[in-house]
Amino acid sequence: MTSTTRHQAHDQLVAQVRLTKKRLEQFTDRLQALDEDAPAELVEQAGSLGGRAEELESEILSWEEVEIGVPTAVEDLAASVDSMEADLDAAESAEAAAYEVALDRQVRAWKTRLDRFRLQGALGRMEAKDDLGELSQRLDHVRGEVLVQLHNAVDDSKDLVTDLRDDVEEVLADVRRAIERVASSLSSDQ
Repeated sequence: MTSTTRHQAHDQLVAQVRLTKKRLEQFTDRLQALDEDAPAELVEQAGSLGGRAEELESEILSWEEVEIGVPTAVEDLAASVDSMEADLDAAESAEAAAYEVALDRQVRAWKTRLDRFRLQGALGRMEAKDDLGELSQRLDHVRGEVLVQLHNAVDDSKDLVTDLRDDVEEVLADVRRAIERVASSLSSDQ
């Protein structure tokens, strides 16, 4: 009598999802520490990603072998947490120098996700590719403008950081919605 053993890739995917769940728990702790100052959209997104992580882990554990598309879903879950952590770091930064570094990390995290989805052949619809390309250009533009304004700032004006954060947040709101639509459609196609 032989027992069924899982493939090493299967175990690695489970381990990656569990690590992402730990990161989400730490992120949720950070949000709870902020209490009422926690950005509502990040609280909502953290809850949504927590549910997605639970579903993905259950789905992976139910299989004997790794199914096509699952590694991409696991990678996207981790990338979602990366971008969410960068969003919170940027939201917490009040000084120009700290915000400049946090903004750079935030925009790079979102740009990486946009570029990855743009390059995936699974997008199928040319309209989605065009939308993501336009958002990528907007993100590059707002990043460049903000970095120039921060570089030219005479002092560490918290008002400037607040104004710039609002400008960036306007673009990132569109990016978040588009990314979640694409991620959702890709995971439902699997």
